[in-house]
Amino acid sequence: MRGLVIVDEDDMAQARYLVSRDEGLSSEIFGIDDAMFEWCKFYVDRSNHAVLEHADGSREDAATLGKRWSVVILIAGTKAAQNNRLNHVLKDFLGGAVSPAWANEALVVISLAPMRDSLLHSLTPPRVFFTPGSQDSTSSPYPSPSWMQQVTSEFDGLVRMIDENQTRNPNVGFGLLLLDNECRCFLMERLRDPGRGKLGTIGGNFERGHDIVSELSTVLLRRFRQYGGPKVDLGPMLSCTNMKSEFLHYIDLTFLAKVKGGSVSDVLDEELRPPSEEALRCLPGQGTHPTRLLFTLPEVAIFHREGLLFTPVANAFEALCRRIFAEQLRHGRRRRIELPSLIDESQVFELTLPDDLNCIREIATTMPWSKSAPPMG
Repeated sequence: MRGLVIVDEDDMAQARYLVSRDEGLSSEIFGIDDAMFEWCKFYVDRSNHAVLEHADGSREDAATLGKRWSVVILIAGTKAAQNNRLNHVLKDFLGGAVSPAWANEALVVISLAPMRDSLLHSLTPPRVFFTPGSQDSTSSPYPSPSWMQQVTSEFDGLVRMIDENQTRNPNVGFGLLLLDNECRCFLMERLRDPGRGKLGTIGGNFERGHDIVSELSTVLLRRFRQYGGPKVDLGPMLSCTNMKSEFLHYIDLTFLAKVKGGSVSDVLDEELRPPSEEALRCLPGQGTHPTRLLFTLPEVAIFHREGLLFTPVANAFEALCRRIFAEQLRHGRRRRIELPSLIDESQVFELTLPDDLNCIREIATTMPWSKSAPPMG
């Protein structure tokens, strides 16, 4: 887990037992296994801008704090407790306006002074944690040995709890392995995490309370321009991919989908772009490639072999190839296969294969299979 520690500049003297310009963060509090912390000071400059400045002089953009960090630790002295500008920065961070959709921001406040009347209590309670947890008149004052012992123990527990919360309550993504009527796969380069720089497809956060039909509609409206996007049939789920970083835990459900009308060319998502010339260079043929969004199954297999596919897409592609190959072994080579429809069990999802029926056999026998891509049932 990674966390950013913030100290109000006017609290630096008060916080000297936890952080100093020369020695950095106290190992007694912040020396937690499998956790990394950086620190910066907060102040308002002469232009009235909120500034987060690291020890080396570099600055953190206070307005976009959530783009880089999902955990912030505030060492709150008497100044930070009543600093309205700092409180506003922390509210924006917890609000998640600039965070990835799969982030789950959390704030830990290490209180150096009583916080009963602090502005910090106006912050979102479910994801804000105070230590020491008890601050009545009998509590040990900072920086007594008993205070240090209590905070060290509580802070370690909070860090473990936040990290574990991501494991037990992961963010869920909804993705489509989207094929056209010629069995070509829609792929674009991702410009966001996770999977920045990899070839992916359309998808998004699986919003709580949504069913599959409503989430499909949301994804199509969000990723394509109105009236310019495709109409799709939804087939079975292909794969479930588990991804976890230092703090963020993300599970992606990828479904098979087929374009039945409209176009995939009018993409609205600014964080997707056509595959780069560098990515296309691994495909057969001489010279440069025109801008493309649709690729044959053998071409996708090349992207897979070169490690260019976003992990959920790679897993879904493997599962699809396994199923088609199994159908060919069971029923012989044929251009049309029928799969169950996810939305309507009385209907079938029909997939028309490429003219070259041998390509699936060649892909299936030469592809390095991932252990995280179970066969599609």
